[in-house]
Amino acid sequence: MPSDDNTNSRTGRYAGSHRKTSRWQLRRTTTTETVTSDRAGKSGASGGRSTRWTAQEIRALGVSTDLQTAASILGLQPLSAYPINARGAFPVPVIKVGGRYRVPVAPILDLLGLARWPAQS
Repeated sequence: MPSDDNTNSRTGRYAGSHRKTSRWQLRRTTTTETVTSDRAGKSGASGGRSTRWTAQEIRALGVSTDLQTAASILGLQPLSAYPINARGAFPVPVIKVGGRYRVPVAPILDLLGLARWPAQS
């Protein structure tokens, strides 16, 4: 069977390009103007590289985001967000919608001390 980019070499089945990178990894950035939290300097799930978000990128997420992305913004390991939320210790409100967790973006901005809307020039 010919090998192309979207075929799993072990099983030979279509793997889809969406499975190569998780959603929160696509949104991360390492620009100079960054938002940091208390734990953002520690190594994260990205192989020892810290994840940093700009205020503009956080605002661009819209009204809400998923739990893993919110954890990444706050400098937490994305998969540790679920046990933290189960204990009721997640630093911002979490809303369960069906079987998924959603986190409003406004409380994240408030926690980080950022304006909800950028200053008009």
